Amino acid sequence: MRYLCIAVVSCLLTFHTQAAIEQQLAHCTTIADNASRLQCYDQLAKASEHVAVSATETNANTSPNPALTSKLASAPSLTPPPKTSVKADAVAEFGAPRKEDNQALEQIRYPVTSAQKGLRGGYTVTLTNGQVWQQIGSESFRVKQGQTVVIEKAALGSFLMHVDGTNNSIRVKRLQ
Repeated sequence: MRYLCIAVVSCLLTFHTQAAIEQQLAHCTTIADNASRLQCYDQLAKASEHVAVSATETNANTSPNPALTSKLASAPSLTPPPKTSVKADAVAEFGAPRKEDNQALEQIRYPVTSAQKGLRGGYTVTLTNGQVWQQIGSESFRVKQGQTVVIEKAALGSFLMHVDGTNNSIRVKRLQ
C-alpha cells in the first residue's frame, strides 16, 4: 500500500510538471528572436531533464523524500527572456533572401538612380533606397535614370519590375 501511494503521488507530480513544461514549450514557440527562442528551449530542456531525473529518483526510493517531492511540486519556472523582437525596416528587407517572413509588404515604388544594360541585354537597376536589382531573362525592357519603378512579389518567391504607369514587366532578382 505504501509503494502504491508513493507511485501515485510521484505520477501526479510528474504529470503536473509535464503540463507546466508543455505550456512553457508553447511559449517558446511564440518568441520571434532566434537567439532568445533557442535560450528558452535550452532552459526548458534543462528543466525537463531535472524533472526526469527527480522522478526516477522518487520511484527508486522506498520512502518519500520531502526535499525531492517539493522540487517536483514546484516545477522549475522559466522566466521568459525579454521581448526583443527587433523588426527591421520592411522596405530595406524587401526582396532580400528570407531570414523571416516579409509578408506585410507586397510591393515597393522607388525612383531609379542608375540603370545599366548588361552584356546580354539585361538591366541592372539601382534604386534611390540603395537596392540593386538585376533582370532575369531576355524580355525587352527600357528604364532610364529618374523613372519610378514598381517591384512587386510574384509567384513562388519571385519578383516583377515595371516602370510606373506601364504594363510591360520583367522578372528580377535582388543583388543588394
